[in-house]
Amino acid sequence: MASRKDKYVHSDVLLLGAPVAKEAPLTTELASPPASVTVVSAGFRSRVARLAGIQRRAHPELEPLFRTLRQYHPKSDVRIVERAYEMAEYLHRDQTRMSGEMYITHPLAVATILADLGMTAPTLAAALLHDTVEDTGYSLDALREDFGDEIAQLVDGVTKLDRVKYGDSSASETVRKMVIAMARDIRVLVIKLAD
Repeated sequence: MASRKDKYVHSDVLLLGAPVAKEAPLTTELASPPASVTVVSAGFRSRVARLAGIQRRAHPELEPLFRTLRQYHPKSDVRIVERAYEMAEYLHRDQTRMSGEMYITHPLAVATILADLGMTAPTLAAALLHDTVEDTGYSLDALREDFGDEIAQLVDGVTKLDRVKYGDSSASETVRKMVIAMARDIRVLVIKLAD
């Protein structure tokens, strides 16, 4: 079998004292692969990247949250979390924290705490949206329409817990309200504690 060097005959090689003409490379053996092969391998790489969670997203600040979510829930669909972040970011766009930071840093921090605890994507979405009904013009009905009943119930529960005045009632009444909230869905209390 000829080596790669043998595929060319050089004009400076003399055969029996006569110069040999330079030949063109063997095109069938040295041509680049067909375009369809390149497309297939590019498609394969993008599928692998998506499965590995390497896909580039519009919000790089969410990547640590997604990594943690996938650590606990590898098959989790992060799109609901991303949509919740986009909605919360939009609704809180004119709000800042006392430190001067954009308000969205608070819901993102709450969601990150919950991701570290192994909570699911709907819980993280509710954490990102937990202040939207109370602090913006976003209604619970609109939230339910946009994100479904599960997330709306979680946000509603957190909003109701926010209305509990801890100093105005006895400690037992406060505990009673928390137990009622837990009985409906423990995640409401977990979101509130992370808040």
